Amino acid sequence: MTRTIASLLLIATACLAQDPTVPQATMPMPDQSAQTPAPAPAVPAVTAASLQIGATYSFVLQPGVLTTGDSISGVLSEKTDSTIIIEPVGSSPVTFNLNLVLSSTMTAPPPHDSLNVKGCKVFTYDEAWHRLGVLGQVSVTLTSGSSFVGMISSGDSTDLTISVGGSPVTVTREIVAEIASAKPVQKKKVAELVKPKPPETPDTLWIIQPPDSNGTAVPPIVVPCHVVSSNSTNYTVKLADGQSKQYKLTDVSRVTIKEEASADEQLQRYAKSLNCPAGTVLSDLPPGVPDKPFFRVCVDKYEYPNQRDVMPVTNVSFEQADSLCQTVGKRLCTADEWQWSCTQDGSMYPYGNKLDEDACNRTMNPEPSGTHLKCAGKLGVCDMTGNVWEWVADAGRKPVLMGGPLTKCQTKTNSPDGSARPAFGFRCCKSN
Repeated sequence: MTRTIASLLLIATACLAQDPTVPQATMPMPDQSAQTPAPAPAVPAVTAASLQIGATYSFVLQPGVLTTGDSISGVLSEKTDSTIIIEPVGSSPVTFNLNLVLSSTMTAPPPHDSLNVKGCKVFTYDEAWHRLGVLGQVSVTLTSGSSFVGMISSGDSTDLTISVGGSPVTVTREIVAEIASAKPVQKKKVAELVKPKPPETPDTLWIIQPPDSNGTAVPPIVVPCHVVSSNSTNYTVKLADGQSKQYKLTDVSRVTIKEEASADEQLQRYAKSLNCPAGTVLSDLPPGVPDKPFFRVCVDKYEYPNQRDVMPVTNVSFEQADSLCQTVGKRLCTADEWQWSCTQDGSMYPYGNKLDEDACNRTMNPEPSGTHLKCAGKLGVCDMTGNVWEWVADAGRKPVLMGGPLTKCQTKTNSPDGSARPAFGFRCCKSN
C-alpha cells in the first residue's frame, strides 16, 4: 500500500511538471559571488602629494559634482590624503573628495616667502592677479616711489584695478614696483628686517657739464638732494651726506622738486573726476611717471584776479592770498602743482630750456596779465616765469614764492613770515 501511494505521487509530480499552466519551482543557483574577485578601489587621477598648499589651481571634476559646471578654480588652502579645500575668488571655501577630481592645472605657484623692510609679505604681480579677492588689503608701490593701500578688484597679466577708498585706480604691470600685504607679518621679527633709513634726498638737480676736449657734449651730472631754498641766482641744497652746497642757476639744466604729500590721499583725489571752471586749465599728471608727482588740478590761466589785460593783485601776504582764493571756491596752488603746470616736461621755462629774453616780463615792474603771449607753456598758463612773484603752499603749508622776473619754473624762494611785498601776487588752483 505504501509503495502504491509513492508511485502515484511520482506520476502526479511528473504530470504537473509537463503542464505549462502550472507555475514551476525555481531551483536555487549556487553563489557565484564567492567565485568572482571584488573590483579594486579606484585610484584618484590627482593625488594629494602632487598638490601644493597656497598654489592656485583649476580642477576638472566628474560631471554632476557641481551645480555651476564641471570645473572650479581657486587657492588650495588645505588637503588630506583624500580631500581638499579650495577657496574660489569671491566665494566660500569648497571641500570635495579627491576621487571626484579628473585633472588639475596649477595656474599660480604658492606665494614666495619674502618680506619687505616693513615686515609685510611681498607678492609677485602674477600672484596678485591670480589671487584676486584672497589677498585682502595690499600696499602697491609704483616705480615712481608712490604707494597706496587698497583692494585688488580685478586684473589680468597686463593691468590691475585697485579699489582705493571706494574709487577704482588702474595701473599697468610696467609701473608696479611692489605688491605687499598692508599689515606686517606678526610671526616675523620685523625689527631685524628694517634697514637703515636712507638720507632724505627727494629732489634732483641736473648739473650742466662743459664739452670734453674734442668738443663732444657731456651728459649732465644728476645730483640727488633736498632743495632747501632757491633765488634768482642760486639753489641751496642738502646732499645725501648731510653737507650743504650751492649751485648757480646757470649751471642747472633741470630740477625736480618732490612735494611731501600723502600718496594715498593724492591717489584717491586723482581717481575722482574733476570739472574745471571757466578761466582755468586742467593740469593732469598721471601716476607712475618717473621723477614726477601725480595730481589732477585746475589752474588759473592768469594771475589773480585771473583776467587777461588786467593788472594782477599785488602787495598781499600769503594768508591774504589764500583767503582771496577761498572766496572764489579755490585755494593757493601747491609748489608741485605750480611747477608742473609751468612745464609739463621738466624744462627750465614754460617755452623750453633756452632762455628767450623777450618771452616774459623780466623787469621789476608788473604788467597786465597776458601781455606776453609767448610767456606760456603747453597748457596755456601765462606769466609763470615773469611779471610778479606768486605765493604757493609748500610742504606743511609753508609760504613759498615761485615765478617772477629772472626765474625758472623750478625756482622756489622761501618766505617764512609770508608777509606782503609790492611785487608779490598769486594765482589760484582747484582740485578734489
